[in-house]
Amino acid sequence: MSQNVQIRIEDNNTPVVFYGEDIVEQKNKGAYYTDERFVNYMVKQTVEIEFEKRFSKLKNALKSGELSDIQASVEYLLDMKIADLSSGGGSFLRGAFQLLTRKQPLMSTLNLPKEIEEQYPYFREDDESIYQWEKYILEHMIYGVDIDYKAIIISSLTLTLSSIEHRPKEMKLPSLIGRNLIHQNSLINTVPYYRRKEIYANYRQELKKLRKLKVEGSEKYEIKRVELQSKLLKYLPEKLRAESTFLHIEAIEVNLPEIFFDENGDFIENSGFDVVIGNPPWEIWKPNSDEFFSQYDDTYLSLSRKKKKTKRQGELFETMPRIKDKWEEELNRIEQGSIYFRHTDNFSNQSWIVEGKRTGSDINLYKISVERFLQLLKPDQHLSLIVPDNLMTDLGATGLRHLIFDNYDLEEFLSFENRLGIFQTIHRSYKFAVTTIKKSPSQREEFKAFFYKHNLDALNQENEKMAYTFSLVKEAEPEKYSLFEPRTIKEFNLYQKIKLKFPPLRETNVIRLSSDFHKTNDSASFIPIEEADYPLYEGKLMNQFKLVDTPTEGVSESDILHKTGGDYEHYRIGIRSIASATNQRSLIATLLPRYTTAVNNLLIEKDVDPTKIQEKLFTLGLLNSYVLDFVLKKLVNTNINQTYLKQLPIPTISDVSCSDEIIQIVKQLLLKNGPLYEELEDLVPGDGFKGLSHDDLIAELNVRVMLAFELTREDIIDLMKTFETANHKTFVEEETQRIIAVYDRINR
Repeated sequence: MSQNVQIRIEDNNTPVVFYGEDIVEQKNKGAYYTDERFVNYMVKQTVEIEFEKRFSKLKNALKSGELSDIQASVEYLLDMKIADLSSGGGSFLRGAFQLLTRKQPLMSTLNLPKEIEEQYPYFREDDESIYQWEKYILEHMIYGVDIDYKAIIISSLTLTLSSIEHRPKEMKLPSLIGRNLIHQNSLINTVPYYRRKEIYANYRQELKKLRKLKVEGSEKYEIKRVELQSKLLKYLPEKLRAESTFLHIEAIEVNLPEIFFDENGDFIENSGFDVVIGNPPWEIWKPNSDEFFSQYDDTYLSLSRKKKKTKRQGELFETMPRIKDKWEEELNRIEQGSIYFRHTDNFSNQSWIVEGKRTGSDINLYKISVERFLQLLKPDQHLSLIVPDNLMTDLGATGLRHLIFDNYDLEEFLSFENRLGIFQTIHRSYKFAVTTIKKSPSQREEFKAFFYKHNLDALNQENEKMAYTFSLVKEAEPEKYSLFEPRTIKEFNLYQKIKLKFPPLRETNVIRLSSDFHKTNDSASFIPIEEADYPLYEGKLMNQFKLVDTPTEGVSESDILHKTGGDYEHYRIGIRSIASATNQRSLIATLLPRYTTAVNNLLIEKDVDPTKIQEKLFTLGLLNSYVLDFVLKKLVNTNINQTYLKQLPIPTISDVSCSDEIIQIVKQLLLKNGPLYEELEDLVPGDGFKGLSHDDLIAELNVRVMLAFELTREDIIDLMKTFETANHKTFVEEETQRIIAVYDRINR
């Protein structure tokens, strides 16, 4: 970390303390300057709500006149504990401090009984009372934890500078470090979270004494604290224990005994903080070779290719063997930390079972932070964090979403895109969200959300926030609980309307998909088409309802039998698996001719029932509709896989009154390919829509599907506008006109 510590006084006389000389350093350390608008909003949503709740209780007690109730309510108000567990420069701690100091004039309006007011000088209307209140906040209500000691120093400076106005000149500044500001790793604890009660029961007398020493401000407290922390190291895995000094691993409960233990040294069930707030680290927990090797070579970061960097690493190892030892220590440190983070004694929601498989991804410290900070929060209390937006979308965060939606109350998820550089040191396409959670089961039907905002003023604009129902999360994504992220409320309402109209494919099972041949693993089976028994299709050879080129390779009869059984003999739906939300269309399907096969960039129908050709054409028409493509575009990344497809609302043929018309339209579209599909004339009798052009058939098809989903004329226009990209605007506008013309004709 940089030696560069800076103090800046802003226009409103607010001191800002920060560190970090350059963007690379700040990015590597996660030391991002947090805009004060974030701080003010998040403090208002948590600290102010908690204060007002306690203040109201005190006012009600005063109305009752019961001295014991008033005394208890005053103590309850003063027992409020606020924490930033990755405090950095102390922005959130300062924000909480400033909000609470502004409450003193309100407190002074209370007419407390004289005997109680004498105990608590914070409720009087004089300068001394203001000073005493600020002193009390710093020493008893605000807590910060950080792995970086410089950050702890900066937090202390930030808070003490913020409190200097009303402090008498003769009074020395408070000593917060080691008391309220703790230098330790808040994510790795010597005592496993799920074994705390069992383990701490063995140290009851020591904890009793430790708590007493800290509350009394004894100088012996630090000696006793270090002694007990040393004893508790044995509960860490042995290899991680060796890294405890470097990683600053201690037991947070021992560093804050006044919060987690009673006067007798007993661990308090459901103990913790009343508010947890902050901007936790976002980096992936893995070795950072750029950060490590650039310490020893100023030119290392300028090397553009991995091969060059690997070569330079070898040269550094050769000239300075100690560097190799240090790098191996770093690799071991990361490995041992990974084992800790994945152990269920410590964390239980870092992975999940989705579609029968356990989710896996790189360990990201923001995910660890969310679960850990919720662990340290009291029941019924509030947490508000700035985290990457993919908390609500990534497969690897599924376990955390289940923790939140199944157990707690997500109040707000307000997502921003960094296009205007809200955080200067991260990429402009990055998305992050203010996430506010109450640690109690939700009693509401919805939470507030918005997405893709660029200006922080949106935080306070209630009309920008949409009501996202919990039922939509759970019904639309019962395993993943991932959120759809619309840019507008109108788009959100349209998505809900479509998504919830029919059951998803995973329930209706109108089509089962898999792959025949793997393009790489089965390449030895591919032979020139002239020598093959059966043609081998791939994604680039097809479009919606079309075969755009002929295969150049094929396979033998024995290989196709081995891979497909008898499926290859029948017409089968094929869906392109390579797509992007930026393409004009993402969902592209056709009907593969009989006696053909395909590689794995086409998802192919399996276990085919040849008697259900009409159902097949009906499903193909739905898959190629703008309606389902609209939904898929909100879910898809680069590749389309079955996880996405199974989320699509695909009705059965009996669910749609105009299914016969859809079937006839699809038949006519396929017949335009020529002789390969002429058998459909006999298999699917009827001449409806014969003679219409391809574009007119597409319009007729899409209107039928849109009507099946009960879309209005306005809905259709809004839906089609989402397909108007820069490269496809003119085409989509013309397509929209054809669709609207058909819609108006049918609804005349």
